Amino acid sequence: MVKMSGIGPTEKLPNERALVLIGAFSIVGVICTLGILTIPASVLGIIYFFKDRKLYRENPGMYERRSFIHLAYGAVMCAIGLMAALAMLALLAIGWLPIVYGWIKELIEVAKNSVP
Repeated sequence: MVKMSGIGPTEKLPNERALVLIGAFSIVGVICTLGILTIPASVLGIIYFFKDRKLYRENPGMYERRSFIHLAYGAVMCAIGLMAALAMLALLAIGWLPIVYGWIKELIEVAKNSVP
């Protein structure tokens, strides 16, 4: 099918490419940064998704359908990255709780023994 100029959707959504890249970083970033940098990146990606979804819903004939599908893929990757980052941070926090409790308990023992 030949697309004639001026007929049919010709524009891509503004944040399509950025959202796909942020989504990919969100998944890889969980492993590389232990989820710390992934959370703000994922939230930013989800904000981009809602912003561009609003643009697409206001004027669907102006934007390519494929561009919206790519936008949705990026949003799904951001959501997966966000959930994985939150799970990673929760596991790290749970893992550190016994260590911190041990330190506090040891400090209390030292304080008790040092008082005459």
